[in-house]
Amino acid sequence: MTTVAMPETPAPLQVIEQIATANKWPLDRVGDNQVNLFIAGRWSEYEVAFSWLPDLQVLHMACGFSLAVPANQLEELRTLLRLLNEMVWVGHFDNWPQADMVLFRHAALCPEGEGLSAQQGCEMLLRGLETCEDYFAAFGFVVRECKDAQEALQMNITDTKGTA
Repeated sequence: MTTVAMPETPAPLQVIEQIATANKWPLDRVGDNQVNLFIAGRWSEYEVAFSWLPDLQVLHMACGFSLAVPANQLEELRTLLRLLNEMVWVGHFDNWPQADMVLFRHAALCPEGEGLSAQQGCEMLLRGLETCEDYFAAFGFVVRECKDAQEALQMNITDTKGTA
């Protein structure tokens, strides 16, 4: 990931826009307080929404991928989300059924005058993408192969050694 040197303290969404531009990722500015990025991963296309919440001085990130969940697998998906959220130390997973998406959410406090560094913005984005990539297969095991959540996590092997 390409980082960006910023001479002054820009608004947090400006930092995110600069990171997207430096990495040639498509972006869509939605009003004054939201930027959406579109990033291809190994397992999915990710839509990453960054929202500035001025009253809280918080930059919120929701990194999502499409996943239509049949009604008969919804409870097992909730179990998987709970188990995953017990495992991740930063951020959390959530289901957004209205859009048939799974989201990984995270937020950064950016008090007035503190801003968000380019390094912080890159790390926030990278953690979101990596976390989605790391557990993407587990969601497929639950939703498409009807595995239980515990079995899906055991089957979810994303780290490989060497080449085949």
